[in-house]
Amino acid sequence: MKNLDDDIYFNSKGWQSTIETQSRLFNPAALVAISDQLRDEFHRGHAKDRKMPEIAQADWNSGLLTQYNDREIGYDLPCLLSADRPTRGRIMLCAQDPLRKGTSPSLTVGTFFGIDNPRYRHRRNHHGAVWNLIRTCVHAGFDVWVTDALKIFVGKDQLWKNPELFKLCFEILRDEIEAFSPNKILTLGRTAGNALSYVRLEDTFLRAPHPAARGKWYLEGSADPEEGLLKGLEHYYCRVLFGADAPEDVVGARD
Repeated sequence: MKNLDDDIYFNSKGWQSTIETQSRLFNPAALVAISDQLRDEFHRGHAKDRKMPEIAQADWNSGLLTQYNDREIGYDLPCLLSADRPTRGRIMLCAQDPLRKGTSPSLTVGTFFGIDNPRYRHRRNHHGAVWNLIRTCVHAGFDVWVTDALKIFVGKDQLWKNPELFKLCFEILRDEIEAFSPNKILTLGRTAGNALSYVRLEDTFLRAPHPAARGKWYLEGSADPEEGLLKGLEHYYCRVLFGADAPEDVVGARD
């Protein structure tokens, strides 16, 4: 069977050392095992009855999580997307939080906009637009680290009520930035932007709306007023990231 997106490396060189930044939450060995599963599914697709990976409570490294063991806790594994070519630089994309809607007690692991799932990557909505942005950046020579600002989802608006866990999420995000050392950081959504402002000065990262935000704001600065959602979002984020200084191969990849 042909591998899917086999021109993209999923959590390859450099990922394992950077994922050590999550060790105050989870046993890194457990994250490596889950990454191996997700890498296989990234390239081969999801089985019909596939269930999300889980982190057993024995691999939780923070007692701050145990009060939430009566519900589904969400965690999105930070991922590194790269390719077999010279590296021009590093980009970090930062979203909001690992939203979950289940109720069964567990700690389930997903990925940034579901990138481990080929069906999400190739949808013609905001999931597909985010994946196209990642591909564009990777093929322009940039390694891309994708992560959530708020590391844990414990229920709608519940994390804000736990200042210790809230603070830990920010400390881990700061550690990720220091370990990955990105040339550019782009936050997607108000929550992610406000969270990162606790960690970094505003002029050290770029803000943009969440791709699911309503309206056609993504047409701002577009040369095509009829541009559709899929390309419109991808092109908008490229304009925010690169502006007038966009490398030629980024511009070409967008056309």
